[in-house]
Amino acid sequence: MCRALLVLCAATLLRPTQAGTRMLHICAGRDVFCVSVDPCLQTTPGGFDVLRDVWTHTSALADGIDVFLADSDPAVAVNYYGTQYARVPEGVTLQTCQPNFTTYQESATWECASEALSPRVTVVGACPGGAIELADCASPTQASETTRSKTQMFMYAFTEHYSCTHVPSASQFLNSADTPNSLQPCPPVAGDGFTGVGEPCAFECTGDFHQEDDRCVLKCPGFSVESCARGFAASESCEGERWYHICAPCEPIPGRSAADWSASSPAICPTTPCAPGTSTHLGEARCDPCAVNEWSGASAAACSPCAHGSYTADTGAASCLPCFATLPDPPPVCGDRQELFQSVASIDAYFASLNVLHSAHNNMTAFCHAGHACLPCRPGYFASGSGCEQCALGTYQPHFKAHACFYCALGHDTVSTGSVAGSDCLCRPGFDMPAL
Repeated sequence: MCRALLVLCAATLLRPTQAGTRMLHICAGRDVFCVSVDPCLQTTPGGFDVLRDVWTHTSALADGIDVFLADSDPAVAVNYYGTQYARVPEGVTLQTCQPNFTTYQESATWECASEALSPRVTVVGACPGGAIELADCASPTQASETTRSKTQMFMYAFTEHYSCTHVPSASQFLNSADTPNSLQPCPPVAGDGFTGVGEPCAFECTGDFHQEDDRCVLKCPGFSVESCARGFAASESCEGERWYHICAPCEPIPGRSAADWSASSPAICPTTPCAPGTSTHLGEARCDPCAVNEWSGASAAACSPCAHGSYTADTGAASCLPCFATLPDPPPVCGDRQELFQSVASIDAYFASLNVLHSAHNNMTAFCHAGHACLPCRPGYFASGSGCEQCALGTYQPHFKAHACFYCALGHDTVSTGSVAGSDCLCRPGFDMPAL
């Protein structure tokens, strides 16, 4: 009778009791003398309950009359109910151990012996479904040859994330139609614009994306801007959900400034004329204010310096002001041995009377901004009161800021006032230069 049951149980290995379920096979030998367990229904084909997550002794599978009463090699069979191999399907994790026989003798309760006496064996299932694919998938259930046939307890559970009752969402799929199986996230869709539709993991591209195979790709790759900045225009344009552009800098136009870009004419570089008092910035499409003492009219490519005798009070001037047109009241007071000037002609005349080297000090622009010029008493003059006075006839002065003029020698005189050198002193009529 027992041998007949062995043949029957070996045959069940090739006929799973539920189509689409990966069966757990616990065997007394390699590929023979096996009992099958449906991990989803938690039963054997014969109708014996084998619960998940509960330690079970092999004797409970068939009221003590089953394949575990024999060994694949009877010559070495030392204990009945021992397991040696198991075919563990994907999604199931099996643990086995040796019973604590002392506890069983005392209370008829099956439990595992201590880890020290019987290390547990854990097999994480990887066997595929079906009889053909099971070849070479048997895993040992005993820790070593010394525990052979003593491993009589087993417990199975679903591997993490595996179940028989999964219901996938739109962003998930089942890794297998056979159970146990696990939910897997849908493969990532390249690109950002997509949404799940219909069946799990189905998608459609949205917005600025369109589908290419299993990817959502931009309709306008490289066209990342919707508008160009001032001074730029679209060198290329592409229509996605919106218009996108590749922007390039505009060529500057002398006398004109870049205006705001327009979506209605994206390839055009809009400009406006430079306003009076501004000019085109060097090499750029913008108008900058003229510097102080420079001016410009409308659409000027460059600012012009003010003419001699004119100036500007600030930057951005459209015209120059005449110097000394408005004089300060009261008039400024110059320092000791200095003279006050408040006209362009008088200042030019002052420097024209001097050596050409002194003309470098004629800073007419600064004088114009100040509204006056305080200049030192020049040669031919001397300090007198709050100003300077010309040297009288018969006197001369070669220095700046002098207090008095030098007298000519006896019998000598000058022909005009404001003489600057002793050589200007000439013999008076009736006098003669003595011979040396």
